[in-house]
Amino acid sequence: MKKLLLLTFLFAFVATIAGFAQNQQRTRNVGNEKYRDLIENYRYPENDAQITNSPVRGEIIFSENFDEAGLDLPAGWTKDGSSIDCTWKMDNSPAVPGYYSAGGSLNFNNGYNFECDEGDGNGTWGAVTTPLIQVNGNPITISFMFNQENECNYYEDDGGGEPGPYAPTLECYYDETWMAILDENEDVIEWFYVDGTYAWNQNTYEFLNPDADQYIKVQFYFDTYDDIANDFYGPFIDDLTISQAVATPIPGWALIIGISLMVAFTFFRIRRQA
Repeated sequence: MKKLLLLTFLFAFVATIAGFAQNQQRTRNVGNEKYRDLIENYRYPENDAQITNSPVRGEIIFSENFDEAGLDLPAGWTKDGSSIDCTWKMDNSPAVPGYYSAGGSLNFNNGYNFECDEGDGNGTWGAVTTPLIQVNGNPITISFMFNQENECNYYEDDGGGEPGPYAPTLECYYDETWMAILDENEDVIEWFYVDGTYAWNQNTYEFLNPDADQYIKVQFYFDTYDDIANDFYGPFIDDLTISQAVATPIPGWALIIGISLMVAFTFFRIRRQA
């Protein structure tokens, strides 16, 4: 019995040392040059510009439920990436999580997981982009249902039907999802880290549009950074909405009263001075 306990202890110790050594040797390679500096120099805040109030603020100017059967992506959307098999697409696979609202979602994997490395150790990445969206220089609110599984955040049945290991994705540094706001030239004007768990949750972000851009695009970017521990289903997005506050029109009667008061005030002032 003592010998068995000793062997178990030695095995656990060796496994821990091996895992530590592996982590020490890992290199975080950002696959897309456009985002390399943004990711490598990013400071992970406690709550990355996420707002907790209503996900729809005013009028919805763009929405997508990813439920168009037979299409790889919604009309007008484009994608890019390092892999043919692991890409962003609109479907319901794998079956878990599948989608939030039937019958599809936007997700990054090969139908099973995102283990599609090219053998160079640099991992797998992919980006998917909306069509051009007219925002008329106004701030917008972007909201969507999000579910993701990666090496830092995964479900493992412990044999009793209960979740096994779990760690929050915040500061995971591997298998990350990001969201970029692009201008008409597809230059990045805002950048968000997208946090999530292996359960559907609403993510809502506010873009203040400080430069009053008239048109924008939204791009989702996923990167594994290396070829280790990629046997997970990846990020899933559903029920995307983009909204903006609507300016309240001034009633005609209010304009008439206002103008009349201004004219009367000016008239009496002139007479008084005379």
